[in-house]
Amino acid sequence: MRPSLKINPPHEYERVQVAETQSPVRSTPKSPKSKEISATAKVATMFTYELPLHMAIVTLAMLAMMRAVVVASQEGSPGYESLRPRLSVSWMPIKGLLVDDSDMQYRGFRSTLGVLISIMFAHVSVSLLAQKFAKRKPGDSSYIPRLVVSLLFSSIFLSVYIGVSGLLKLVCVLAVNFLVATNLKGSRAVPAFAWIYGLGVLFATNHYQGFSFGSLSSYLSFLDNLGGGMSRWWLPLRFVMLKMISFDMDSYWRYRKGNSENHVDTCRECGKGGKADPFCPKGRLEISHLPEDYGFLHYIAYITYVPLYIAGPIIAYNDFISQLKNRTPFTTNGKALATYTARWIACFLTMEIFIHYAYVIAIAKSDAWKEMSAFELACLCFFNLKHVWLKLLVMWRFFRLWALFDGIETVENMNRCMTNNYSASGFWRSWHRSFNRWIIRYIYVPLGGSSCYMINLLITFTFVAVWHDLDLNLLAWGWLVSLFIIPEHLALRAFPVKVWGGWPYYKYLCGAGAVANILLMITVNIIGFGAIGGNGGIQGMMDALPRIFNANNVPTFIGILVFFFSLSQCQFAYREWETLKGGVATRD
Repeated sequence: MRPSLKINPPHEYERVQVAETQSPVRSTPKSPKSKEISATAKVATMFTYELPLHMAIVTLAMLAMMRAVVVASQEGSPGYESLRPRLSVSWMPIKGLLVDDSDMQYRGFRSTLGVLISIMFAHVSVSLLAQKFAKRKPGDSSYIPRLVVSLLFSSIFLSVYIGVSGLLKLVCVLAVNFLVATNLKGSRAVPAFAWIYGLGVLFATNHYQGFSFGSLSSYLSFLDNLGGGMSRWWLPLRFVMLKMISFDMDSYWRYRKGNSENHVDTCRECGKGGKADPFCPKGRLEISHLPEDYGFLHYIAYITYVPLYIAGPIIAYNDFISQLKNRTPFTTNGKALATYTARWIACFLTMEIFIHYAYVIAIAKSDAWKEMSAFELACLCFFNLKHVWLKLLVMWRFFRLWALFDGIETVENMNRCMTNNYSASGFWRSWHRSFNRWIIRYIYVPLGGSSCYMINLLITFTFVAVWHDLDLNLLAWGWLVSLFIIPEHLALRAFPVKVWGGWPYYKYLCGAGAVANILLMITVNIIGFGAIGGNGGIQGMMDALPRIFNANNVPTFIGILVFFFSLSQCQFAYREWETLKGGVATRD
């Protein structure tokens, strides 16, 4: 079956997304055995006598794993001399304490955190003053003072961050996109232009390392000297591209069928009252705005919005404009904001303890990992990914917190701990969640969604890999993720929970599948984002796997399987607890 190229308007997304996020229970023909199971038993509970045993296994295993990486990080351990040059002196007043600051991305964030907090206070203070003194009536143009303040602050910030030269180049890129997309209006050429221009800008600027005004005219060459703190102004264009496409498509759908009536017809919450709720998350995405809300200044303010410019989270254009007009209840709840701030501080301090006592990145990038036993190397791979997860969590939550203080609520990028994932598809819905929702809205559903599941899955993860970087390891990562999700998809169709959930051994069958999923996810993510062997990738994983899984390490391999199996049973119980306390049951 060929993929559908129909570009669905916003009000179609409610139907498709609900269908694709529910448990994949299909009208699968039942075997005699499955009929007997479903007729005689309810879904079996996970809270049985054996759950404490699984919890004890997981607890003891995690303690042993943490001890292994901490011991391997101490002076006197094999390979310590090779990792020592990658360590830095700690800020903590503890004699001889070092810190693993060898992750370039987190080092950049950590070293500028004080400056970022100062900028956050300045930005939020000015913005809140503008909101306080502006007349705020829902739906009118009184949000304009807030828009102007955002534009002015973005101009000042970017003039320092990427320089006047970088800011002018960015505005040129944005202006071309705006002029073409708005002049095409509702033409079917808009989606094609949005993607061709967006990807073209992304690839061209990365390949040519930006562009110079001097190449256009010698009279403009002086502008190239007006640089800022970051000379590579084009690096944030990955997120800029996503926002350009969001603006293009949201404005395109405004000319098609998107309106509040369509949303009310398809939204369960808004449908109850008969009118659109301004705080409905789906309504903020689907409901189009007035023509003047798609102006050039609105567009620039959206793309250059300071709290979300550097690293996200990603927010759709319609949602951003909706929240400029009406702050969500969460952003005005002082207790909720204080709690979220405390949670971020706890995460940051956890990361500080982690990099001060477990030098997983320094070990992985040096030759120290070659001196490790099979068990220690397995622990290194696990905590290497734990480091990736925690650093992104700290960074994304900081920028989300900044936006929350300013009255813009974005999706939480990571809503589950890395260790609390057993489903490959569920893992990707919980990791960089705002990007995942962007992909669903602007790629997966417009291409037909689950009607061409395999093809659309491959297209989606190919784009995700290319968006991160034009790198063979990331392409391999994207294709392997697509390949590894397929068996889970087929298994869920063959053994749906509503049919097999009452079978006493169903949880063990799911546990076996979860173990396979977890092993595959660790492998593929080490290839894409790990640091084994210097920079990770295929070669690093190929060097590490034979050291862990060979005939001499059978007990270690069995221990890994037991740990992940017990972990999966604890994860199943946690999902059941979420359902019992009033949450939504999911397969994630």
